[in-house]
Amino acid sequence: MTQADDAFAPWDPTDGGRSLFEWESRYGPSARKGIAIEALYVIVMLIASAVLIFLVWLGTPRGWLRLDPERYVVLSRFAYAGLGGVFGASLIDLKWLYHFVARGRWHLDRRLWRLCVPLIGGGLAVTFFTLVRAGGYGMIQPRITDSGYWVLALGILVGLFSDSALAKLAEVAEALFGGTKHTPSASSESPPSAEAPESER
Repeated sequence: MTQADDAFAPWDPTDGGRSLFEWESRYGPSARKGIAIEALYVIVMLIASAVLIFLVWLGTPRGWLRLDPERYVVLSRFAYAGLGGVFGASLIDLKWLYHFVARGRWHLDRRLWRLCVPLIGGGLAVTFFTLVRAGGYGMIQPRITDSGYWVLALGILVGLFSDSALAKLAEVAEALFGGTKHTPSASSESPPSAEAPESER
């Protein structure tokens, strides 16, 4: 595989060697059905998270839960972070879906990854927001999270770049708990070298 083929969006206007006016799908009926189901799921997650963000902004959940203003502010910040993470992760999930479909690299083994991406993005965003709010992430001041707009933007960014967010959280965890040192035994064999797995962002 060339470097251009392995890039996020390689410049290939032919989508893998298509000729002019070759418009029919190369996927069979079963594959097209699977692609449609995955696309529908990701689009529903994208739209649902946007609608829920709007409802939180309107204050609708406050009436449902009968919360006082102070408690609702706390709830709304967590909701903005989590829903923003789902929204951002759904965006990148949708982009990767059509990218793989167009390049002929879609297959069923990636389905679990695609289904989990929005949920992972939401969970990471809440974790990151909690860490910032508690003052555990020195690069961002906790007072910035007083703004709902800023929290929403943080959540979306964490969802879009979940791998980078995980790397930062790993750095914080290592600083708190220390690194783990593995001491191989004398009888253990040296592990064979392995190639890095293909990126699935």
